[in-house]
Amino acid sequence: MKKEIVLLLCLLAIACCTVLQAQVVVNVYVSPSGSNTGSGSSTASPVSLARARTLVKSTANKANVCRVWLMDGVYSTFSLDTTDSRLATAPVTYSAVNPKKAIFSPITPINPADLQSIPDSIKDRIVDSVAKTKVKQVSLAAYNLSNMNPWPKLFGYPVNITATTSTRLQWPKIYQNTTPLPMAQYPNNDVMRMKSVVTNGAANSVPGGSFKYRDDRAKYWKQAIKDGLWLRGNWRVDWQMDFVKTDSVSLKDSIIYQTIGVQLGIGNKYTRPAGNGKEPYVAVNLVEEIDTVGEWSINFNTKMLYIYPPDSGTLNMSSNSSTPSLKLDRVNNTHFEGILFDGGAGDGIRLNKCNNIQIAGNEIAHVAGYGVFVADGTNCTIRSNDLHDLGEGGVFIINSNFTNDQKNLVPCNHKVVNNHIYNYANDVFLYAAAIDTRSAIGTYSAFNTIHGCEHVGVLFGGNNNVFEYNDISDVVKTYTDMGAFYTSEAMTERGNIIRHNYIHAMGYKGSGLYADNSASGQQYNNNISAQCLLGSQNNFGYFNTFNSNIYFDNSMAHHTNATNKVPDTSAANTNFTRLKTLYNSSAAYRAAYPDLAKFFPTLDSSYASQMWPQLSGNVFLGTSLGGSCIRSIVDNSLFNTNGTTKLAYSKTIPFTQYGLICPDNFLAKKTLLVSAQPSLMDSLKNISLFTKTINNNWHISRIGLHKDSIYRPDVTTTQTHGIVPNFALKVTSKHGFVAKDTLTISVTIKNPNMSKSYSSVLLYDNQAKTNIPFVLKTAKFDSIVLSAQWNNPPVGTHSVTAHLFDSTIWEFASDSFAFSIGTPLPLSILQFSARSVNCAAQLDGQFTPDEALPQNIFLERSIFNGPFEAVFAINPEASNHSFSIRLPQENPTALYRVKFFDGLKVGYSQTLAVSTLCSNKESLAISPNPVILGKEAQVQYTMGSNQQPLHRSLALLDASGKIVLTQSLTLHEGLNRINLQLGSHLKPGVYTLRLSQSSLTAQLMVVNK
Repeated sequence: MKKEIVLLLCLLAIACCTVLQAQVVVNVYVSPSGSNTGSGSSTASPVSLARARTLVKSTANKANVCRVWLMDGVYSTFSLDTTDSRLATAPVTYSAVNPKKAIFSPITPINPADLQSIPDSIKDRIVDSVAKTKVKQVSLAAYNLSNMNPWPKLFGYPVNITATTSTRLQWPKIYQNTTPLPMAQYPNNDVMRMKSVVTNGAANSVPGGSFKYRDDRAKYWKQAIKDGLWLRGNWRVDWQMDFVKTDSVSLKDSIIYQTIGVQLGIGNKYTRPAGNGKEPYVAVNLVEEIDTVGEWSINFNTKMLYIYPPDSGTLNMSSNSSTPSLKLDRVNNTHFEGILFDGGAGDGIRLNKCNNIQIAGNEIAHVAGYGVFVADGTNCTIRSNDLHDLGEGGVFIINSNFTNDQKNLVPCNHKVVNNHIYNYANDVFLYAAAIDTRSAIGTYSAFNTIHGCEHVGVLFGGNNNVFEYNDISDVVKTYTDMGAFYTSEAMTERGNIIRHNYIHAMGYKGSGLYADNSASGQQYNNNISAQCLLGSQNNFGYFNTFNSNIYFDNSMAHHTNATNKVPDTSAANTNFTRLKTLYNSSAAYRAAYPDLAKFFPTLDSSYASQMWPQLSGNVFLGTSLGGSCIRSIVDNSLFNTNGTTKLAYSKTIPFTQYGLICPDNFLAKKTLLVSAQPSLMDSLKNISLFTKTINNNWHISRIGLHKDSIYRPDVTTTQTHGIVPNFALKVTSKHGFVAKDTLTISVTIKNPNMSKSYSSVLLYDNQAKTNIPFVLKTAKFDSIVLSAQWNNPPVGTHSVTAHLFDSTIWEFASDSFAFSIGTPLPLSILQFSARSVNCAAQLDGQFTPDEALPQNIFLERSIFNGPFEAVFAINPEASNHSFSIRLPQENPTALYRVKFFDGLKVGYSQTLAVSTLCSNKESLAISPNPVILGKEAQVQYTMGSNQQPLHRSLALLDASGKIVLTQSLTLHEGLNRINLQLGSHLKPGVYTLRLSQSSLTAQLMVVNK
């Protein structure tokens, strides 16, 4: 028995040692100039990145948690492979010591000595007279650059991308420091347009098409045609772009002849053969057209760079598109945090067959490819990063063996959450998305903010991918027939869920939710689709649901291309045949999509069938172009006068002609009869549209970027406008905030679905959580009222706030309420009153006559909720302990209280407010000051007595004197309070508030936080 006990104790000791060993953290400090020897155990003796890699994967450290700390400086590229993989219990984290100060930048400087004067033969070709004297040349032959082959006669976009290849044509990138400089083109910021087609040409025909031009700029391009003149254009449709080499130009006839034909020939698709006379194109990479500082062109035959060099900074270049800043190949359990990946001709970060990788809190910018490219692998998370100014898209996720994975529906479980992705697709203009999952299964993309793209927002396909709570705006700016969310063609790619997303500020060009070319089996539910050409559209797809969405201020809410015809089930329909083959061959697929049971082998095409696209339980506002919220369906036929749907009619024309199921929708108004609000979301909240959708389980406060205590601690400037709940906090005192007091704290919180979209509400005092519980008093759909009782709060200054929590991530706080609790004195104040008398504050009071008065009694005043300050020493009448004080009050409103001090203890009376009314005096003030950007301020204007109501305007001017906000007012005698909402278009700074027909002004400071 003793032996057994000893053995057990030994085993426990070993287990404890194992636990302790697992908790060991090995820190390695790295510098760009670090040593190739040593341990790197401190910032005083850092090692190189290569040395750190060796240390981390050594036998001694393989089982330990490791942190590699990257000190400030510029690193080149970094690669890890399967030999660097870690155990889940012993991950390694590469983290910047100072966020964004450790920089990976795979660029090469251009030697200033290599900038040479251009010969006269080149100078004579440059059109701009100033550029002739500024342009320099650099021979790139000695730089050993990649992607320097002469361009082919024809290439373009979209490109075909696999896990390892891309059909995109690459060329070097030129930088000023790490900011990309533009390749020369004409026009710089516009396009030329064809006049008419002469010959259309056909795919790869020789010669290609020809057309008459409007702009005669070609007269300067004689030599360029000999060297190689490429025109980039949308020759046929917006969603196809080709670079085409020019064969010749007839200046006499104003005709350009192309060397090779583009797919289906040139000329607008809908007005063949002559085209529509609007087809856009530009000339690219011409030395003739260098006219702006930083512009450049490369002669790929002579390997000569021509550039108008900037006056400052370092000229750099990058050409190897196959080398990302960070490359991980078959690596597990490795994290990268707080690093800046800046510049490069390839992707920023590339993961291949990796598992449990976390890319968090980084900035990825100015790369020519994708910000992050993820091929295969599982459970990789792209979290809380800023990805911007990208040549292609933001995050690309692909399964290299997609066909097999789709058959078994194997999820990769990659996540893209809380990222800010903007200003992307700057080089590859078409089909380069912020997030792309066209060949992925089981990804999750949520809480991202996406904006700034000429074409698509999110491209999806694959299976069982979820997109929720994303904020997408300002995309599809130029190239149309595209969406904020877009999928196309494959009927096998289904089960994707697009819900609770906020689509807005689309410029009425693209669609919000777009299922194109028979894309089927997708769910688009509980989204807000606003300011689009079409809020949503379904082009021939089946099993698509568009339910409980809010369509707001679109040109038209929804468009369905006819799906009334029985699907083509013949062998010739490869789309249908692929779906049928996959369904019949895969038990996993059949189990995942049981709705297909009535699609194969027999077809249920009744009105009740799930086969048809569903448009149910939606709300339409301001989405009725030509009397149709739903294209080709007359509103008056579909909707009752109260906005509800005529169910009987929905089963006729919408179904029989378009195969559309559209019950239970609600038409709020045909036109926008809504006053302007600080944001579109505020407009929606103020008119209570969220109650009208069938599924009204909204969580508005989750949309867009959220606070991340580790990687994104502040979202003040990036948070989606209008999602924050509205708070009304009130604190009342039973005895005027004196000791032995009882306080009641009540808070009203408003947001759509507020009663079901919060986890808890907690009381904080002086920024610390208290144990004082809130009790829910009332709950409605869009508001909750809670109350807390605070007995005997401690003496001192307090600042209380109510904090609302939604799940574990989202936290919102009310404005604070400040008060002070004093120590009780052996003195009672019988009465204390305050009123306004002729622009002054009249304060009267009396203490208990039979009590001894302390020596120090003061009247204190607070302006604009600021600190209380002593303004008068009170000497009560000896006979009855009373006092009467009149103080001039310049400010329209002030708070007053009496303070007693007997040498040991401090006490206070209740606090009273005085609003001055002046007979012949007016005043203008604003509070709080400073005010937080996006918050509401209150303007206080006092008008003299004996005046009639006045109609005036209030103007807010920036530092340059420009009016940035105006508001019309009707003013009355006495104190007027005007709420002033400071919109997101303002910037931090000092502003001037000015009242028309008056000399009154006030200064306002606006801050970010």
